[in-house]
Formats: sequence, C-alpha cells, structure tokens
Amino acid sequence: MPALFGTPFRPFFLFGLLYGLLAMALWVATLLLPEGWPLVPMLVNTPLMPVFWHGHALVFGFCGAIGVGFLLTAAGNWMGKPLLTPGQTAVLLLLWLLGRIAMLSISLLPPWWACVADGLFPLAALLLLLWRVGESSNPWHRAVLVAFALFAILHILSLPTALELIPTPWASTGPKLGMAALVLIAATLGGRIIPLFTVNWLKSSGTDSQADYTPLPWLENSTLLATLLVVIGMILVGMENRWMGLLYLLTAALHLLRMARWQGHRTLSAPIVWVMHVGYLTIPMGLFFLAMPFKLDVVRMITAFHIWTIGVGGLFLIGIVTRVALGHTGRPIQPHPWTVLAYGLLMLALLVRSILPMLWQELLGPSYWLSAAIWCAAMLLILLRYTPILLSRRPDGKAG
Repeated sequence: MPALFGTPFRPFFLFGLLYGLLAMALWVATLLLPEGWPLVPMLVNTPLMPVFWHGHALVFGFCGAIGVGFLLTAAGNWMGKPLLTPGQTAVLLLLWLLGRIAMLSISLLPPWWACVADGLFPLAALLLLLWRVGESSNPWHRAVLVAFALFAILHILSLPTALELIPTPWASTGPKLGMAALVLIAATLGGRIIPLFTVNWLKSSGTDSQADYTPLPWLENSTLLATLLVVIGMILVGMENRWMGLLYLLTAALHLLRMARWQGHRTLSAPIVWVMHVGYLTIPMGLFFLAMPFKLDVVRMITAFHIWTIGVGGLFLIGIVTRVALGHTGRPIQPHPWTVLAYGLLMLALLVRSILPMLWQELLGPSYWLSAAIWCAAMLLILLRYTPILLSRRPDGKAG
C-alpha cells in the first residue's frame, strides 16, 4: 500500500481538502453564472435547493472527511494500536467517495440509492469507532463518541428528509443541525487538545517552562452539557424559541469562561496554535448571534451558522489538519508562510461573510461569492503545501 493509506488522516485530509475546494468552487460558479449553473442541472427532478447541496457538501462532505480522518487517527493513539489497516482505510475512503459521487449526480439516481450511497460512510465510521473505542472507560473518549454519533445520525437522515422520503423529524435542515453537532464535537475535542497544544508550545518555545493547565471538572462538564442541550433543543423545539435564546447566552458565556483559562493570548507568535483558539472562539460568537434579542431573521440565523462553518469547519479543522499532518509525519511543527496566509484568508472569509452583510445589507449577495472565493484560495494554499506531505513517507522512516 502507498504511504497515502498508512494512517487514516492522510487520505481523508487530502481528499477532504480537495472536496472542500471543489464544492466551494461549484458554489461560486452557481452564484455568479447565469441560470444558477452548475448546480441547478444537477438537482433537476429533485426537491433539493442548491443551498441544501452547498450546506450538505461542506458540513457532511468536507468537515466529515477531516473529522473522521482525525478521530480514527487519534483513537488509534488512545487505544495504543492502529484502528485500521491500510486496506480498511482505502475501503472507508471509497465509501466516502461513493457518497460524494452520489451527491454530484443525484438527479440521475433513484432517491433511495442516493441516500444509501451518502449514508454508508458515516454509518461505517460510527460503527468502527463504537467497535474499537466503545470499550474504553475514559469518560472523555465516550463524550467524543456521543458527539460524533449525533453528527453521523444527522448526516444519515439529512438527505432522505430533504428528498421527502421520510417525515422531517426536526424544524430545521440537516446541514444546519449537522453544523451544530460539529460544534459539539469541536467543543469536546477543543477542550482537550487546545490547552494541551498551548502548554506544549509555551514550554518548547521557552516562553514559560512551568506552564500547566488543570481543567475544572464543573466547567468542562457544564459547557459540554449546555452545548449538547443546544443541539437537542434545535432538533426538538427549533431555533427561535425564547428559552433557546437564554440557553444560547448561557452556553456562550460558559465557552468564553472556558477559553479564558487556556491563555490563548500568549500564543500570538505561534500561528499553528492560535488558529485553533480563533476557530474555537467562533463557537460563542455564533451562539451570541443566535441569541440577539430581536426576532431571529433569516439573514442573522444563516450568518450565525456561517460563523460556525468558516470558524469551526475552517479555522479549527484546518488548524488540526496543518498540525497533525506535520507532527504525525515526523516533521517540525512549524507552519509554512503559505499556511499562515491560508489562516489569514479564512479569517478574512469569516469577516466578509458575517460582518459585511450585517453592516451593509445591500452587500449580502456579494458577500456570498466573495467569501466563498476567499475560502477557495485558502484551500488551494493548504493543498499546495500539504499534498506532498500527505503523499510521501515519513522522513524518519517510521510507520505512519
């Protein structure tokens, strides 16, 4: 087997990044070209709107690939042995590709075939994690499994409900709820890896040789419980309920209090560390947008979810990609200038997509395609830098 399948993060990071670029480029073309090309012809004879395809592709296609690649790699470290052989990794990648092909040709397929093709990957990934990690007694491992299980179930149900094959069990769309579940995953993972990476950098850089972090159990548990309740509330009662507004505010405050203990302000000279702090910060930002005291209009609601999509799905996950791809291939954890530029572009895309339309509503339309184009530029830079790393063997000759 080639080096690409040596560790799960390699193929899923590479193909996830490629799809993140392709799917967003299709969206830019759909927004700018006449008659809504190229997505509209793909969706003929289906009840799907282009905006659903766009959300599904980014949340479940792009973020799903990156997240599964990381979780399968990290879980192997938790359990002290690789979870997958190279051949099994290749089969799982084929299932992911099958789902992406189904979504790209959905108007040509019988509806249930498309749903099965799209749902095989999250189902297989969930069963693998439950089988290999479910035996762990570590409560944090179990919290990660619960968060991913929710994300996978929402992925599996998203397309059949959108195609009107089964009754919609929630008030919102699958991609929005999937993004909320991804926020729960990021909250669970971020609470462990961000302070760890921060302390490691403070020590290794000589900034603070005595740096340490001790989590407060009550704060960790209450933050994750509140975030879980946000997702459950969105499913059961919708997003505009008055009590949901109070829950958004409480959850945002807990996340900010949690972040304040991570000392992110001390990592400003370490882009590969602070990018995850910035990505995590978009969790309370999105919650505050949802909790604004006046009526939850469509523009503000969509803006809140794009804060999460670009912040958590972009900055936080790309921060993981760029760090893991270096550290797990035996390379120094130092970001290339192109990588830092990509971080900056993602932050610019976040500002364009969220702040611009809120200040000048006449710029709402341009903010769509402009932020999407900036996203594409960031993905391209990451691909140019990391494709050779993901395809080549470790320079130290070790496995992985």
